[in-house]
Amino acid sequence: MRVITCVLIPSVVLLACGTEEVNGPPLPAPSIPIVYVVNGGSDNVSVISTETNTVVATVAVGTVGPGVYRTGVAAITPAITPDGALVYVANYNSDNVSVISTETNTVVATIGVGKYPQALAITPDGALVYVANLLSSGGVSVISTETNTVVATVAVSTQALAITPDGALVYVIAGSDSVSVISTETNAVVATVGVG
Repeated sequence: MRVITCVLIPSVVLLACGTEEVNGPPLPAPSIPIVYVVNGGSDNVSVISTETNTVVATVAVGTVGPGVYRTGVAAITPAITPDGALVYVANYNSDNVSVISTETNTVVATIGVGKYPQALAITPDGALVYVANLLSSGGVSVISTETNTVVATVAVSTQALAITPDGALVYVIAGSDSVSVISTETNAVVATVGVG
């Protein structure tokens, strides 16, 4: 299944839009492609049919809130599992992550994470979600998609993160002019790279 994700900050500023690619043979596109738009000012997610260009559902999530606009990153970009079954939304002001089922367009779990979660990335196998929490005490929360629980917390300063295509490493941009490298096998920092 391929699900299109878009993030729209009110004022018609488009931050991100694209499809989540699946490793291995391509999966068929859904009969009606869907766009998930996080509405920070309204604390909900609009589900838009690209066939009719209409909102087909609105899903209430935690408090995304106006704080995300001050961070300078795409703090409310949702992440979708490679199989297209679940959408993860970072709720910056309520310190949790909402999990939306794409089958029912309802929240199926709410997961407490560190302070001010602002960025998400899912491993290519869909097993883990890495959440960048803005305050260093929050670090990076690691969520199991099987249980929708936090299985580890990595104590690093965070602003944004990305996972390598092979899923082995997570690169975390820190506010202190450095990038921390986390092994997804051990959830430990294996390197710190000075930048800037």
